Amino acid sequence: MNPLLQAIQKPNLGVYGGFELAIEVLGQLGDRRAVEPLISILAWSSVHTRLAIVKALGQLGDAVAIQALLETFRAEITDEETDAEIFFETGRVLGGLGSAAFEPLMKALADKDTNVRAGTANALGYLGDKRAVKGLVGILTDPDRQVRLEAIAALGKLGDQSATQPLLKACLPEQESIIRIYAIRALGNLGNPDALRTLTNALRDSTLDVHLAAIYALGDLGNSQAYDLLVNEIHNPEPEIRCATALALGKIGNKQALPLLEQMRLHDDGKTRVGNKVRDYADAGIKRIQSHL
Repeated sequence: MNPLLQAIQKPNLGVYGGFELAIEVLGQLGDRRAVEPLISILAWSSVHTRLAIVKALGQLGDAVAIQALLETFRAEITDEETDAEIFFETGRVLGGLGSAAFEPLMKALADKDTNVRAGTANALGYLGDKRAVKGLVGILTDPDRQVRLEAIAALGKLGDQSATQPLLKACLPEQESIIRIYAIRALGNLGNPDALRTLTNALRDSTLDVHLAAIYALGDLGNSQAYDLLVNEIHNPEPEIRCATALALGKIGNKQALPLLEQMRLHDDGKTRVGNKVRDYADAGIKRIQSHL
């Protein structure tokens, strides 16, 4: 392992050379002696190399890396696509470190840096510890939109019913559409029937993506009322809505939807703006229901 540790101290080997390969192999070997050396180069590495280090630290799974991983959220954005990948990979890795990460993450929710707060919320969603619900609810009023979005998404992943009322408030019409979309999908993940009225109202929203989010959430909710609401969407003039409806009905799995979806598959010639065919979505819904019969 020593040659690999020596290699990662030589950045002149380049992004596409032995430097990143050595980092990748160190992660695969699973030897925790590599943790500290990897942490030592994390701060000054290029954006692509940081991603490789974060992945390697995730494979090594040592809680020693928690603070260093949290610091990656502060890094200046230089490559939007790769930085986004680092953001979500770091959240996944931190969440995978288990209970040792809980207290540092909860503390980081109050960090002055908005990227740290957003990244921490994302990580708490991956961690899956429902003790985080109160802290996440507390940042639903954060002045930064991305922080609020990550908190909403995390609450949806945690699936704790105590988050229902705060998420319902995030669906109010005065909220930005993107906030409503995230909150609606999170409510679907919670599966609380108390959300039915809000989801019904969202079906009448003039913003297409809010309407779509409500359809998918109803598919997650899956009760008889949700089924009836979705059946009414089969004849919606918007092809995207009909596509989403077919998938949601498939997820609910009610065999009574089979003849309705069969009619869509045979006769609906609609296409979405990107060329997706409604009949293909109907076919997917049919197959999903049949797989559970």
